[in-house]
Amino acid sequence: MKFLAIIVGAVVSSSAVAGPTNLLQNGDLELFSPSPNPFNNADGWTLVTPEVDGAGETVLSASFASFGNHTPGGDRGLWLRSFEGGLGGEEPFTVNATVFQDVAAHAGVEYEVSAWFEFEANYTSAMTFLSLQFFDAAMTELSVHSIDINSLNAFDGVWREFSVAAVADAGTAFVRVSAGMIDGQISPINPQSAFIDDFVLIPAPGSAALLVVAAGGAMARRRRSSC
Repeated sequence: MKFLAIIVGAVVSSSAVAGPTNLLQNGDLELFSPSPNPFNNADGWTLVTPEVDGAGETVLSASFASFGNHTPGGDRGLWLRSFEGGLGGEEPFTVNATVFQDVAAHAGVEYEVSAWFEFEANYTSAMTFLSLQFFDAAMTELSVHSIDINSLNAFDGVWREFSVAAVADAGTAFVRVSAGMIDGQISPINPQSAFIDDFVLIPAPGSAALLVVAAGGAMARRRRSSC
């Protein structure tokens, strides 16, 4: 498994830096369906959250909230509710949450995903991750490249950007961007949440030309097959 972490800056005070187009849909998590529950969905993303506590009750380990926003002028970001692990003095248990999106990808291209994270002082989890996974056309996983943000970030309520980069394996058809929490648990002291926002997926510097060539080759094949 390849691990790569790049820490950039602290608090955002201006708009996003110009560069290659973000390959993700709704990277800032602002777009959503108003029903049935606007707090549980974001266009283009899948949020996996259901957990069962020690009493057999279903809890919500993550949701989209206005106070989790990092986007300048935005309205919301992903709220990791680690305190749902053991909330209310129930039998000890932990909670997990993952948000992910799949994007068409090309073998040999280096992709880089970045996202912004904020940890409150008493946020508690075994791992908070940002990852890239490569899949073939049958959605068989080829490789995963992940970092543990817990080991890199400060728990001080400050937004920081982290990134992961990796070269797509031979046979790659899709890349999955994912982030989330593993084994979140309640702390006896507040505040204890974490937040994620503003995902960007781009071909890493130097790979953009290869991506254009790959896309051009695919178009040429489609033209020949239609003749």
